[in-house]
Amino acid sequence: MNLAKLLIIPLLLFSFRAHSFYTEVGASYSFQREVYGSDYQSKVNQNTAIASLAFYFFSLTGLELSYSWNKLDNLDKTLGRLENDSYLTGNRRILNFQEFGIGVTQYFNSTKALLRPGLGLGFTRRLTKESGYYDVYNDLSGKTTRYDKDTVNTSSNLMYVWVSLKFRIIEGLYLSGSVRTLFAPEKYKEAQNNLKFLVGFSWLF
Repeated sequence: MNLAKLLIIPLLLFSFRAHSFYTEVGASYSFQREVYGSDYQSKVNQNTAIASLAFYFFSLTGLELSYSWNKLDNLDKTLGRLENDSYLTGNRRILNFQEFGIGVTQYFNSTKALLRPGLGLGFTRRLTKESGYYDVYNDLSGKTTRYDKDTVNTSSNLMYVWVSLKFRIIEGLYLSGSVRTLFAPEKYKEAQNNLKFLVGFSWLF
């Protein structure tokens, strides 16, 4: 069964390629950092990388397949008292996301234009892995002990929307800037709270 799937996927991709006007391969990246706390001792780092493959059947309209990797690392060093002689000195939460998406893309200029505005809409399957640890300082012993959190794996179905503007560097090669959001279909009002800004490149052939 697994071998059959491996054989079917390349055949489908070849079929898409054979009947499309052109194919686009793209990659985008985003990095966000936030430092907070009274002494700026805590921080949140978020890295996002997206790879996409799109097949255009109607010149400006295409089918897009995408893979996204996202890591959110939150280290909170705000002091908190647990017991008479114990203090919470560190709380780290690490979220690793993998997303497999399929959707439709629409551009509003030809491939020969200097600037190409576009948008995309689709569905994605998100796999989430959550881990982390606590640091607890004991005033009597003068030692800090680290307690690992249990790893939790979850999954969810989400919608994505992106808007992009591409600048043609040479024929077929584009520099892109985009805004992307993810949200649950029943919570579409939260789309504005999950905006992500990315830069990347794409190649048309």
